Amino acid sequence: MKINSSLRRSGKANSYQLGCRHDPRSNPAARKGLLQYLQKQGGTATMVYLHSFSKIRYQAGHQAFSQIMEGLVADGLVIFEGTSFSLTEQGREQSKE
Repeated sequence: MKINSSLRRSGKANSYQLGCRHDPRSNPAARKGLLQYLQKQGGTATMVYLHSFSKIRYQAGHQAFSQIMEGLVADGLVIFEGTSFSLTEQGREQSKE
């Protein structure tokens, strides 16, 4: 898939469009589970806890976890701040579905 440079600069391209080997949305159970886990943790959790949770629950190794989280960030569902991820309002809504 070729992506134009203006979409890349705008920050509106998801990680699949930016060149991930597979679409991070291909594991919807892990995506939803991570959103729900964040919700249960009060909307914020460190990368270490999220990675451990995804590895144990969804067998998502380091690369798969990174791609899933990049997809969630690109889709505007979470924000990465230093060492933690926080749900956006859109992420909170989607975690309830």
